[in-house]
Amino acid sequence: MRSRYISIAIIIVSLFFACSESTTSYKIGGDLIDTNLRIVKIDTLTINTYTVGSDSIALQDAAKVLIGHYQDDDLGVVSSKHYAEFETTDFSIVQDSKFESLSVVLRYDGYYHGGDTLTTKTINVHRVLEKIEGYDNGSLQNITDLEYDTDIIGSKTFSATAKTKDSVMIELPTALGQEFFDKIKNKEITTQLEFKEFFNGLVFVPTDGDAGIIGYNKTIEMSMFYSLDRPEPDTEFTRKVFTSGYKNYNKIHSDRTGTTLESLQMEKGTYISQITLASSETDNVTYVQGGSDLSTKVTIPHLDDLRKFGADATLLEAKLIMYPEVDSYNSNDFRLKDSLPIYIIDNKNKYIKQLTSVSGAAVYGMKRGDEKSIEPPFYSVDITTYINELLTTKEFDNNSLILKAPATKDNTSRIIFNDDSKSKNKSYLEILYAIY
Repeated sequence: MRSRYISIAIIIVSLFFACSESTTSYKIGGDLIDTNLRIVKIDTLTINTYTVGSDSIALQDAAKVLIGHYQDDDLGVVSSKHYAEFETTDFSIVQDSKFESLSVVLRYDGYYHGGDTLTTKTINVHRVLEKIEGYDNGSLQNITDLEYDTDIIGSKTFSATAKTKDSVMIELPTALGQEFFDKIKNKEITTQLEFKEFFNGLVFVPTDGDAGIIGYNKTIEMSMFYSLDRPEPDTEFTRKVFTSGYKNYNKIHSDRTGTTLESLQMEKGTYISQITLASSETDNVTYVQGGSDLSTKVTIPHLDDLRKFGADATLLEAKLIMYPEVDSYNSNDFRLKDSLPIYIIDNKNKYIKQLTSVSGAAVYGMKRGDEKSIEPPFYSVDITTYINELLTTKEFDNNSLILKAPATKDNTSRIIFNDDSKSKNKSYLEILYAIY
């Protein structure tokens, strides 16, 4: 038999008056079992949320190519261009041959985010003027800005949606292809190192507009066609393929001018400010975004009050429930990710480690519900181990949690979390205690 135990509820409410409004207590057992065990649930322990912008994130060797541009009502103008270095293992061309053509091919991988699917897309290709390298640590990051020639050497305008399965082929200048051909045929280029010294690579730049950001296979092919000098109709054509290598990256940029996140705007490769913005400063919401690495930070200011339970209490479960803002998602181009990685950070927003369970397995925020369902979806995070560590050691004092976008370098997807105290779908923390 289970009965509500009013006296313990009154005690708990008094302990958490400053940080909790809802506490429920249950007594376990009945006439056959002599026990004082009670289960106490606290589901409105105060949490504070913030939006944090990282000043530099590694974007090198992305799992997909992202190219496009769109306007986001909340995050401003989001764009991505792609830098690619090319390589091949074969630097031989038979002497009795002549150059025919040079082109690059981008193959769709099904990713499409933001923008109007009915709007045509245009990609312009430019030659990179410097080596595709990062800064001090060699990593290509969102603050890496490489110089490229303003002359457009290839361009393609096309239509595409998330369901498009075809590819985009862009013809490159005959003069450039002929130069490739001659240098290889005349053995002026015989190694990859010599090729890199001659040719830094290409950058694929979208035109302005609300066409959306499209994902392509991470390997871009640059094909040089040449023919063997044979009497017609015996002419033979050969293709030499150069593929994009390890040094490729998506240069993702968000122009946040005029938004609540404008103070996190990037200027000349660095952030104007690294202020952590409280949800109260951003219309009672916080943000997670891939590419530009906006993350949501969660603090629990009154956690020390849980120690008032003393040694006669055991934490059974702690769950963080995060609700995305209603109308900020849909089942098409603004889909919610199935899971979000969670990290522990210090009071300077430096990463300590990924959140783990008692077994050491990584813990993720898991989406519950569906974008199409009547009940709004939410993310549930099991932070039991984390709370226990906070309560039993000083090692985690002044630490917080941060929710990030998965595969940051490979997507521009975003999630907007609701932190409006007046909303029934406000994010909250749920604590379950056993008191003996």
